[in-house]
Amino acid sequence: MVYDEINHLTIDPNLEIERIIVGSFMNETRRTVYPINEGSASTGTIGFLDYSIESKTSDLRIILMGIEPNFKNEGYEYKLLETVEEKAKQLKKKRIFYIPKGNDISCFLDRGFKLKENFLEKKLS
Repeated sequence: MVYDEINHLTIDPNLEIERIIVGSFMNETRRTVYPINEGSASTGTIGFLDYSIESKTSDLRIILMGIEPNFKNEGYEYKLLETVEEKAKQLKKKRIFYIPKGNDISCFLDRGFKLKENFLEKKLS
C-alpha cells in the first residue's frame, strides 16, 4: 500500500473543504470513481476523501470518499478514515459524521462509526 503518498489539499477555501489523497497527484477530471466533467483540483490516483471542518460546531464532516476500482479491497478506505480521524483529533473536534452516498459503509462501521437514521457518526474522546 502507498500510505506514504497521502497528501492534504485545500479544495475550496471559501467552503472550508479539504481533500486527503492517496496515490500520485492527478486532475480530478481523470478519476473514474465519482467522475466529474470539469475541475482543476488534484485528486489521487488511488483515492480521495473530501471533508469540511465545521467551524461553528465541534464536528468534522466527511463529504465524499472514493477509491479507484483497481484499488478496492486493498485497505485504502481504512487509511483515509484513519487519517481524517487523526485530523479531527488535532483540531479537537468531538465528532465525525458522514451522510452515505450509496456506497458500501462497512469500512465506516469497522472504524467505529455508528449508523443513525440517515447518517454515520463517530464520537471522539
